[in-house]
Amino acid sequence: MDIKKEREAFLNVYVNYKGDSRKIQFNEETEQFMWRKNNVSDTEVEYVHLMNQRWYAWLACAKSKAQAVPEGFVEKTESNTHHYFKLKDWDEWTCIDGIKDAITSDHDINAIVEVECLEVIEINNKPCFALLAFGKRHGTEVKFFDTEEEAIEAQEPTND
Repeated sequence: MDIKKEREAFLNVYVNYKGDSRKIQFNEETEQFMWRKNNVSDTEVEYVHLMNQRWYAWLACAKSKAQAVPEGFVEKTESNTHHYFKLKDWDEWTCIDGIKDAITSDHDINAIVEVECLEVIEINNKPCFALLAFGKRHGTEVKFFDTEEEAIEAQEPTND
């Protein structure tokens, strides 16, 4: 965890006293916010005390987030979680639009339909190359390769 980045993020959320960041400084030794001037009012003392409490809470939260996902695990977020659906008698999964179309074409408004939902968390999103192969004996088949070169090497001559 980068303390300086966390402090910048914290300061972007909590505006310094009366919006004047020149009045408050961060003491690297004590890891606390303090006033740059000497004679401060009780209100200013309370404000910097509250700011330090928020800072400690912010740090505790940042540290627990950093430790929340052990190495080798993937944190579930909205951006890496995908949902697929199918009706009970279907063999294949579809996206939300596909299931909406199926339900609206086969059911009345306000119908309740049992649908299977598959939640997939994306672990690794990397490009791959698909080759649509066709052979007289085997029909069509899709093969996947990590590199374009591997896909090119696997291409069968078109004169079967």
